[in-house]
Amino acid sequence: MVAWALAFGSSIGWGSFVMPGTTFLPVAGPLGSALGIAVGAAVMLVVGVSYHFLINHYPDAGGAFTYAKKVFGYDHGFLCAWFLSITYIAVIWANATALPLIARNLLGSAFQFGFSYEIAGYQVYFGEILLAVSALFIAALVCLRSRVAGVVQIAMAFVLIIGVGVCFIAVGQQHPVAQTLSDAGSLNASQLGFGFLNVVALAPWAFIGFESISHSASEFRFSPKKSLTIMIVAVASAAIGYILLVIIAASVQPSGYDGWAPYIANLGSFSGIEGLPTFFAIQSCLGDAGSVIIGLAAIGGIATGLVGSLVAASRLLYAMSLDGLMPAWFSKISPQGVPAHAILAILGVSVLVPFIGRAATTWIVDVTTVGAAIAYAYTSACALKVARAEGQRTYTVFAVLGIVASALFMCAFLIPNILEISTLSAESYLILAAWSVLGFVFFRMFYKRDEGRQLGRSPIAWVVLLALILFTSLVWIQQTTGAATEQTAVELQQAYDRANAAQAQGADGGPDMDAAIVHHMKQIDDKIWMDNLVQMLLIVITLVFMFDIYNIMQKRREQAEVEKARAEESSRAKTSFLSNMSHEIRTPMNAIIGLDNIALKDPDLSPRTREQLEKIGGSAKHLLGLINDILDMSR
Repeated sequence: MVAWALAFGSSIGWGSFVMPGTTFLPVAGPLGSALGIAVGAAVMLVVGVSYHFLINHYPDAGGAFTYAKKVFGYDHGFLCAWFLSITYIAVIWANATALPLIARNLLGSAFQFGFSYEIAGYQVYFGEILLAVSALFIAALVCLRSRVAGVVQIAMAFVLIIGVGVCFIAVGQQHPVAQTLSDAGSLNASQLGFGFLNVVALAPWAFIGFESISHSASEFRFSPKKSLTIMIVAVASAAIGYILLVIIAASVQPSGYDGWAPYIANLGSFSGIEGLPTFFAIQSCLGDAGSVIIGLAAIGGIATGLVGSLVAASRLLYAMSLDGLMPAWFSKISPQGVPAHAILAILGVSVLVPFIGRAATTWIVDVTTVGAAIAYAYTSACALKVARAEGQRTYTVFAVLGIVASALFMCAFLIPNILEISTLSAESYLILAAWSVLGFVFFRMFYKRDEGRQLGRSPIAWVVLLALILFTSLVWIQQTTGAATEQTAVELQQAYDRANAAQAQGADGGPDMDAAIVHHMKQIDDKIWMDNLVQMLLIVITLVFMFDIYNIMQKRREQAEVEKARAEESSRAKTSFLSNMSHEIRTPMNAIIGLDNIALKDPDLSPRTREQLEKIGGSAKHLLGLINDILDMSR
């Protein structure tokens, strides 16, 4: 039950309450969204088969990191773990900073007290920071007690399920489900089909965390053979939760709107609870009691997401520490049997995130899909290699399908404008590039301390990190330049309109269009120059660390050659010594054997003396044989 709650709770959180109105319904409608979620869940279970296969082969902490390390080597393990770590930690941040959003929509300005400031258009209040930080501390305290964490995870998972179920039944009684699903809004068949694919492509984002039990495999109290069943039930539960919330959001609209389509199209003009279709639908059907129920369900989703992701992230850091890819401090196990230092380290970093606000946090959270796709690709590739070696055809097929799906997910989110929905923002591309640069920094640090010479055997980490830095920084420049150009076009059009209005009124002193054009062109030039400077800085930092790593590698190779030459010289000296000493070593032994033979020829020897001389002779011959073998091997 704990394993199910961990997998289920990690794969459904605050996003399931928001995405129906902001993401699913606008592109696919109720039916297309429901089908897309179901198919996306099935695709995740294809990857889940590979996780199940590898959990049974490697029942250790670390999940995809452990599989990549053992099957492909430590360089692959580091690359997988590097992006998987930001994925789990970002999910923690997303759930923690979602609490202030619930407070704003359900409690108004209750937590909007103390100092405030604005970041990326989002107003940050001290009270909301305090709320998010408190949630992080409570989650960490819960995770420091494994039994308490299990009980809390199960309880919150049932609060989430029961809350969503009650809300769905209440809404369904007043608004028939079949009628809601059949309402396609203004979307035609082609748009619905493409929207369905868009929803499927969101599967890694929607279900990330279903594999979190793989990081706690060493703590299982049940057979690893049950892992697939647990993941199937968890993903199915999460998919049902998403679908029910989509139907709820599409069922009820404010007065003046006929159907979900115009309501969702104008969602940005609403504030408060009307800006959250899921919450608005429940309040409309059940009143204040409905707000309490859906609020508790949302808190249950946030709590399970916090605890589940914190457990997975801490076990990942613990496993990396055991292999020297994190300081040994992270592998400290508390008397309660949990990696306490890893949990506290994640908490220490996470408490800073609420200070940057929800909008900036979203930029980081968007990167999680790429990290999840990389982890899923590695897991499927590891399963493919192991299954082929063992002749397991069924697992081989699932592994190939998992690799293809992961590659498609990665392309869909990394390459702009493939999907109709917005995938990564310009800021997210920059964050992904910066995280890749930081990957070089940490790789160099771990590589320098790698006494076992496990890292540096494959260039995969270098190639992937460098490729991501180049690609994401280029896309970032392209998107920021495009945004600046569009903004300039809007401002110039406004200037032209003012000039035309002034001319029509016969007034003097209208805007100087030539000066306005020059001013805006200079702004774009400055923007492009600054963006190129940032990209150049990222690349220069990367190259510095790459060359430093290469320099360390060359020194190690030279040192290895010197040690090899010394070993060969020592071996030659030993061989020469033993060869020269062979006569001096054999002569005494032959003398002992000869004298023993002479003594045995004496007919007057007592039986006891003869027996002792025979033992001496046998031992001497055996020792001479050993000496001959040693001397022969030394040549």
